[in-house]
Amino acid sequence: MKADELAAMLTGRPMLTRADIMRFLGISARTLCRYQLAGDFPKPQYVYGPRWTPEQIGAWQRRQQRKERDEKKPSPPPVPPPRPPAAT
Repeated sequence: MKADELAAMLTGRPMLTRADIMRFLGISARTLCRYQLAGDFPKPQYVYGPRWTPEQIGAWQRRQQRKERDEKKPSPPPVPPPRPPAAT
């Protein structure tokens, strides 16, 4: 029995490995490590190494998207063109 099969059997649902997460998110091992060190990445369950559920990763992605959207600052209002000098 493979580790993934055992993890799914023990938890009752599929579990994702680090390699799965990196492929799914399109990130490197170092970036995954940075996300974990930042403290907002889901904590893994340990079954033959760290494993995450797809639901944990989906919830984390939604939080990241909201955070990025909230951090975007509105663009400043356009600068009006200069006024011509007044005739005297």
